[in-house]
Amino acid sequence: MAVTTAVHIFVCVMAWFYSPSAFPWLCAAALVWVIVIPFSLIFPVPLNNQVKEWDLNHLPSDWESIRSKWDFYNCLRVILLIAAFVLLSVGLKSYTS
Repeated sequence: MAVTTAVHIFVCVMAWFYSPSAFPWLCAAALVWVIVIPFSLIFPVPLNNQVKEWDLNHLPSDWESIRSKWDFYNCLRVILLIAAFVLLSVGLKSYTS
């Protein structure tokens, strides 16, 4: 996470100096990305680890509930990643304009 954060800070600093119009978009994309990393580690990853331990012949009684939770968290994660990509794309477009 530290490397990713450093790269985002570097990109935002470069945008500040070379394209102030791209700066807010790139910072917003970086912020969303930095939010996605801990979100993923806190919500879907523990469920992945739990599912990894399951025996397919003896599933837990609440397996459908766990699957629904994972689907929900993964959907939110994907929406956030798409938002970060859109923000990054707008920032890059405003940089080239």
